[in-house]
Amino acid sequence: MPAPPASRHTPACVVLIDTVADRLIAQQLTRHYALPDSVELIDVRSIAQRGAAVIEALRATRFTGGILIISRSPTEDRVDLLDAGADHVLDSSRGVDELVAWVRSNLRRTQWDRRTPLLPEHLDPELTLCTRTNAIVNDELRTDITETERRILTVLLRNRGDIVHRRHLLMVVWGVTCESTTNVLNAYIWSIRRKLAAVGAPSILRTIRGKGFVLLT
Repeated sequence: MPAPPASRHTPACVVLIDTVADRLIAQQLTRHYALPDSVELIDVRSIAQRGAAVIEALRATRFTGGILIISRSPTEDRVDLLDAGADHVLDSSRGVDELVAWVRSNLRRTQWDRRTPLLPEHLDPELTLCTRTNAIVNDELRTDITETERRILTVLLRNRGDIVHRRHLLMVVWGVTCESTTNVLNAYIWSIRRKLAAVGAPSILRTIRGKGFVLLT
């Protein structure tokens, strides 16, 4: 049976950045460039060793968009990353302007750069995820959330009504492909549910046993 298509809210382009070697590049992309909402930046430590596993995790979640890697990896590592499924492996020494141009080029090819912005995001007709201020607002009720909680909720919202697998959340939010024994994702989901309940929306986030989580429509 063929795999079902990815949700229309799945990012069109994922950019994996080696934050060990290229932390400054990641900061510049995040702070100074208005990348489209259809681009997801993921920090991966030591991408030469872990990049192939991250790419495989992405493809395993039915992600069919572009995968760009920014790294200072030597030629043999870049070949391995391309063989694992990356579309481009870019040397960060090219400069941020050229890297952003590669992202725009990839978006033109996938025809996803026409998506409308998702800021602020509506979790339901009354409940809003304010991504600029990291808060959830429901009428006169408001609760602050952490940056990690915002990222988790944003991924769930982009896939609203569809199951988001645990492996996909781990990869997108933390750049890892498997869970440690600390169950950090469960802790964040519990915290998000507690904060949703604080503003009067306790039941919109469901756990799908053995799979992941879904934000109800």
